[in-house]
Amino acid sequence: MLAFHLAFKNILGAGFRTILNIAVLSFAFVVIIFYNGVLEGWNQQARRDTMEWEIGQGQLWVPGYDPLDFLSYQDAHGPIPETLKPQIAAGQLTPILVAQGSAFPQGRMQGVVLKGIDPGQTILKIPTALLEGQEAQIPALVGKRMAQSIKVKEGDQLLLRWRDKNGAFDALEVTIAGIFDSNVPTIDGGQIWLPLERLQEMLGLPGEATLLVAGEGFIPSGNAPWAFKDHDFLLADLDMIIQSKKGASGIMYGLLLVIALLAIFDTQVLSIFRRQKEIGTYI
Repeated sequence: MLAFHLAFKNILGAGFRTILNIAVLSFAFVVIIFYNGVLEGWNQQARRDTMEWEIGQGQLWVPGYDPLDFLSYQDAHGPIPETLKPQIAAGQLTPILVAQGSAFPQGRMQGVVLKGIDPGQTILKIPTALLEGQEAQIPALVGKRMAQSIKVKEGDQLLLRWRDKNGAFDALEVTIAGIFDSNVPTIDGGQIWLPLERLQEMLGLPGEATLLVAGEGFIPSGNAPWAFKDHDFLLADLDMIIQSKKGASGIMYGLLLVIALLAIFDTQVLSIFRRQKEIGTYI
C-alpha cells in the first residue's frame, strides 16, 4: 500500500506532465490493442464463415478444375468416384456441379455461374432445403447481393441459358425459391444455386460433379482419384489479405509510439525549465 500511496502522490505532484504522459501512452496502447483485435476478429470470423458456407472441412476437386478460370468450367466435371459414394451417402461429402450460364433479368443479359447442390445436404449453411418440395419446375437460390444486382425477389421467374455437354444452347425459366444472406461473397455474387439432379439433367451429365465438399468425420486418403484441398490451400488468399493488413498496421503502430515518445520527451524538456535553480545548483 505504501508503494501505491507514494505513486499516487507523485502523480498528483507532477501535475500536467504526468497527466499528459498517461493520456498519450494510454491512447497509443488502447488504439494498438483495439486495431489488432479488430484485425484478428475479422480474420477469425472470415475463416469461420468461409468454412461454414463454402469450403466445409476441405474439398475434393475433379482434375482440371480451377475456380478462377471460368473457361475451364465447361470440361471441369466427371463421374463421382465409386470409392467416395458411401461417404456421400453417410453425409460426410456433398457433391457440387459447376457450369457457366447466362441470366436474363428484366430483359438484360448477365453472366452467371450455375451451381448444383444436393437439397438434403447439411454440411454447408446454404439453405438448400428451400430447393425441396417446390411446386416450381426448377427452384433456384440466390444470395442477397445477387438478388439486389439482378433485381429479383422470392417467387420471381428468371430466364436462364446454358450450354450442355455437347455445346448446344438451351434455356428455361427458374423460380426464385429463396434468398439467403451470407458474409461470404464467393457463394453469392454472380451465382445461382439449383438442385443437383436438375442441373445434371440440364447439362446432360447424370451422376457427375465438379467438386465434393467435406464435412465432419471425413478422412482424406492419399489415393483418392480427386485432389483434396485442405484449409491451408483454400484459405491462402484470405491469409494473404490478413497478413498485408497486419503489415500496413505496423506503420500506424510506429506512428502512435512516436507520438507517445514525443509526449514523454516534451514533458522532460518542460521539466528543465521548472527545475532551473536545481540544475544550476548541481552545475
